[in-house]
Amino acid sequence: KVAKNSIAPMGFNLLNRAIDFIFAMFYLRILGPAEAGNYATAIVIIGWFDIWTNFGLNTWLSREASRDRTRSNRLLSNSTIFRVLLGGVTLPVFLGSVALYQRHTGALGDDTVLAIALLAVGMIFSSVSTGLTALFYAYEKAEYPAVVSTVTTVLKVVLGVGALLLGYGFVGLAGVTIVVNAITMTVLAVTVWRLFFRPRPEFDLSLQREMVSESFPLMLNHLLATLFFKIDIPMIRAIRGEAEVGRYGAAYKFVDAFNIIPSFFTFALFPIMSRQAAADPPALKRTYHLAIKLMVAVALPIALMTSLIAVPLVGILGGRAFLPEGALALQLIIWSIPFGWINSVTNYLLVAIGQQRALTRAFVIAVTFNIIINAVLIPHYGFQAAAISTILSEIVVGTAFQWYIFRYLSPTPWRRLFWRMGVAAILMAASSWLGTQIHVLLGMLLGGSVYLTATILLGVFTARERKMLAELLPTSIRTRITALSNE
Repeated sequence: KVAKNSIAPMGFNLLNRAIDFIFAMFYLRILGPAEAGNYATAIVIIGWFDIWTNFGLNTWLSREASRDRTRSNRLLSNSTIFRVLLGGVTLPVFLGSVALYQRHTGALGDDTVLAIALLAVGMIFSSVSTGLTALFYAYEKAEYPAVVSTVTTVLKVVLGVGALLLGYGFVGLAGVTIVVNAITMTVLAVTVWRLFFRPRPEFDLSLQREMVSESFPLMLNHLLATLFFKIDIPMIRAIRGEAEVGRYGAAYKFVDAFNIIPSFFTFALFPIMSRQAAADPPALKRTYHLAIKLMVAVALPIALMTSLIAVPLVGILGGRAFLPEGALALQLIIWSIPFGWINSVTNYLLVAIGQQRALTRAFVIAVTFNIIINAVLIPHYGFQAAAISTILSEIVVGTAFQWYIFRYLSPTPWRRLFWRMGVAAILMAASSWLGTQIHVLLGMLLGGSVYLTATILLGVFTARERKMLAELLPTSIRTRITALSNE
């Protein structure tokens, strides 16, 4: 189930990312670093408001519906009503605040404010869509919204190219989101109708109170997590200018692309962890340990290989205008993913065992740390300081997470889980360095081969874990492997 509900969506979203990257190669060259920085700033700011209107209801809906699907319509209906009302009431306040800030400071620029307003309108539709998507995960049918997202990604690119060719710039790209998000919401709603049930209004005041109480910590945690991961964007813009944001944002596109792996994996894992938390805590611990091992095992080679080819990656994406700063930013920020991917799984584990309020305290510590480090160092070191502070912030929040895991579940056996993988990573790094003395591609090939071989020979995954992983493979492949081993 985890394989179907994570690998399939990851596959479609990798396709989406590929389409987005091709589109980015087009629009980054048209916009240039400065306008790309303005667009990145608008996306980050509207992202914070989007988290507010979603109010943590995606995770809450997925958790509750996975436990009792007979309540799905009531859960979907009440969460959707709340989203729409909350967005309708607070959107004018949000946009008014942005306009007032621009009027008094001029820090954002009129085009950026207009892009924020257009993105906010599209956000109304996307907020409803996220609730519908959470329902698919609760029913363990994650492949359906993944297919829909691919179709709408193509539509976004087609309309976006048209907007850019007509000269509307990044404001036109923001306007395109309204049409795309409205279509996505409609398709998802029709699919829910055909597969699960016919959505109908079902207001329940007592459920609303319970929902707000349970989801508020989830919203706050999501907001704090995004702040500590993205607060550097507006800070760089205010201190160092929009062009540096554009180059830093180009590097971030690769990190965001890779982050779909833990995102979909953990969201697919979450319903299972929620059931295990209630019925089988020992199984929950085994699931968690295997999950973080998988995440780190994948993250380490990705981080190393990306560092080796950062210059051509950024050059292909944005062109010479984004080099060399964009490549250096990527070489630094990519090393946040091993820590971040562990934190992604741990985050959902703490929610599964009902400790979402503990997450809030951890994120407050991390956000405070991140803002202080960025405020002190960005004026002197720019995006380099922002990238390093992101890595350090992941370590800080991860340390806090593990304290709560120690208190409410059991201590994580780090040495037992990762010492073999650490040896394999050191061998990979050394062989990659040797290979790059001849050619960077040889370094990548040699490093990857050594890492894979060392992982197998050192027994990074136990026999039980290998058996579990083998069961995720398609039957035809599993049968062929068994036949070869018998021979």
